[in-house]
Amino acid sequence: MEQGKLLGIIGGMGSFATAQFFNTVLDLTDAETDQEHLDILIKNHASLPDRTNALIVGGRDILLETLVEDARQLEANGCDYIVMTCNTSHAFIEPMIAAVKTEFIHMIRETAAYAAARFGTGANIGILATNGCIAASLYQTELDKLGLKCTVPDEKHQDTVMDIIYGQVKRTGIYNIDDFNGVVVEMDGKGCDAYILGCTELSLIKARESLGDKFIDSSQVLAIKCILNCGKKLKPGYFSEF
Repeated sequence: MEQGKLLGIIGGMGSFATAQFFNTVLDLTDAETDQEHLDILIKNHASLPDRTNALIVGGRDILLETLVEDARQLEANGCDYIVMTCNTSHAFIEPMIAAVKTEFIHMIRETAAYAAARFGTGANIGILATNGCIAASLYQTELDKLGLKCTVPDEKHQDTVMDIIYGQVKRTGIYNIDDFNGVVVEMDGKGCDAYILGCTELSLIKARESLGDKFIDSSQVLAIKCILNCGKKLKPGYFSEF
């Protein structure tokens, strides 16, 4: 039997989000047997230092060293591709790419490319993400390269986003949809055409709610790229842009 590509996942950031990402890969793969699914090696490194704290408060070097070691372990175990199921951690991806030979699938870049393909040049994309992701301008930089506008919540509503991520989903695996909708209403008033769910905790909301096509789930985009890059089939009807 021909051996497929092996996908390596650096997870645990957080664990609920990693489990959801794995389920998304399974759900989107056109497979009727076990053998038609992806071979996946998951390192659920839950004890990793918090990424937002590392970017804003301090501790970048320690976190980067740990992430590089995770990537090297996955490479040593024969992974053909590596992904991180955490948007904020992509602030560290360039030195990680330089540290290993294994190819990374870049969550931020792929999501921005999908937003451009789906909504076109000049679209105003709202970013729902952690303070660290926003402070590092991860999505702002990639969207600007593609000619898209970018909007982030005001301070009050960004605090709400952080509470949804840290106080709700990371803590319990559940969330208050009214809090989420309140943020969206505020950003609708700023003329947003679409929204990137730029934190994998927010992907849980997309998986459980009928949010509509204007909400781009970064975790879902990454899952699709993993399926295609590893040579598997995507279920019909998903993301014609790919």
